[in-house]
Amino acid sequence: MTMKTSEHHAPGDRVIVTVSADELGGGLLQFEYICRSVTSAPNDHVHLSREESVEVLEGTLHCRAGGQERVLRPGERVVIAAGIPHALWNENLSGCRAVAEHRRVAGALARLEDYFVGAALPTAAE
Repeated sequence: MTMKTSEHHAPGDRVIVTVSADELGGGLLQFEYICRSVTSAPNDHVHLSREESVEVLEGTLHCRAGGQERVLRPGERVVIAAGIPHALWNENLSGCRAVAEHRRVAGALARLEDYFVGAALPTAAE
């Protein structure tokens, strides 16, 4: 598998796709998200046909799911069922590093690419 990486909307934020849904027939999309910029809480969004799980590796990550907010710390994980409105954001000056997984994600890689960069993610070699 070719790992892909991209800068997010804020300088220093990166997404590294480690398991592509396209390579596994849509069963799993896994990526590491490195967030260095501090942001305010974004609007909620919904994945109608897939579950999302996020585990924090470093720093803290704010999560709002189903109207309830919490702060995730290293080693903590949240699972967000399909259809639940949610948002994730960083308020930690030191940044955050997390791994996210989307299950039942046929065709989701292109939507993820559009969200993060508005274009195809380059390969790690680029």
